[in-house]
Amino acid sequence: MAADDIDTSVEKGVLYVEVRNLISKDYSKGQGLIDFQPLMFKLSIPLNPVTSKGKGSADKEQEKVYKAVRTKAFTVVAGIKQKVNAETEKLFKDVVTAWQADQKGDAGAYKKAAALVKTGEKRLEDIVAAGPQAVRQAAEREVKGDSNFESKRLDSVGTWGFARSPGITLAAGQFQSISPDDNDANDEVEKNIKAAKAAAGTSSPMQFVLASGTDPGLMIKKRITNTDIVDAKERRKGSGPIFFGSILMDRSKYVFELDKDCSKGTGDKLSRMVQKALKDATGKRYPIKVVGEGWSDEEDGDAD
Repeated sequence: MAADDIDTSVEKGVLYVEVRNLISKDYSKGQGLIDFQPLMFKLSIPLNPVTSKGKGSADKEQEKVYKAVRTKAFTVVAGIKQKVNAETEKLFKDVVTAWQADQKGDAGAYKKAAALVKTGEKRLEDIVAAGPQAVRQAAEREVKGDSNFESKRLDSVGTWGFARSPGITLAAGQFQSISPDDNDANDEVEKNIKAAKAAAGTSSPMQFVLASGTDPGLMIKKRITNTDIVDAKERRKGSGPIFFGSILMDRSKYVFELDKDCSKGTGDKLSRMVQKALKDATGKRYPIKVVGEGWSDEEDGDAD
C-alpha cells in the first residue's frame, strides 16, 4: 500500500480500514514553517455472519454485501481525508501569513501562529474522531438495505485509533518573536524551577521539555503543551532531539527524570545542556541530577 492509499478489506467477518497518512501534501518543503506528522487512521468493525432469507448461496450473497461495505467505507474515509487536507492547507496558509507579519515586525505574530496550530490540531482531531462512527453507520446501512439479510445480526461496535506524534509543530528558528533573550520566558523558567521544588513531593510534579542544541532551549510547566515545545525549540540554537520528563527532588538536588532511556554518554551531555539552559534563563547554576534508565549525572549549583 502506498503511503497515502486507503486500504479496506473484510477478513473473517471483520471490516478493516487503514490509512497510513491522511495528509497528502508534504509541508516540510517551501518555507518549512510547519510540520505535520503522519496522521494515521485504523478501524476494525466486526460484521457478524448474517442469515440469508432469499434463494441462492448465502456465501455469495454475503460476499456481495461485504464488497459493497468495503466500497462505502472507502468512500467515507476518502471524504475524511479530503476534509483533513483542506484543514491542513488552510492552517499552513494562515501560519505563512502570521510569519510574514512577524518578519515585518509584528511582535504578536508568533503567539498568533502558535494559537492557530493549537486550534487547528483540535479541528483535525474532531474530523478524524467522527470517522469511525461514519464508517460504522455506512456499513450498517449497506447491510440493512439488503433484503436478503437479517439486519439484527449486524454487530458493528468496532475499535479505532489515529496517531499523531508529536502532532503539529512550528519549525524552529523561523519566527523572530521568541529568542533566548526573551525576558518573559526567562522569568517563567525561573519561577517554575522554584515551583518544581514544592511540586516534587506531590502526585503532579512539574514537567519539562528540553530542545537540545549548541544553546539548548528549556521550558518548565505544570503540563507541557505543544506551545511549550515550540517555545523551547525557538529558544535554542542548533538542532537535536527533543526530550521530555518530570522534575523531582533528591535532598537538595533537582532531579530531571527523562521519560525515555538514554545511553550514559547522552545523559552526560543532557545534564550539561539542562544546566546551561537554566543558567542562560536565570543567571544561576542549580544543583541538578539528570536521570535516565540505568544512569544518572549530576551538576553542582549555587542556587537552591
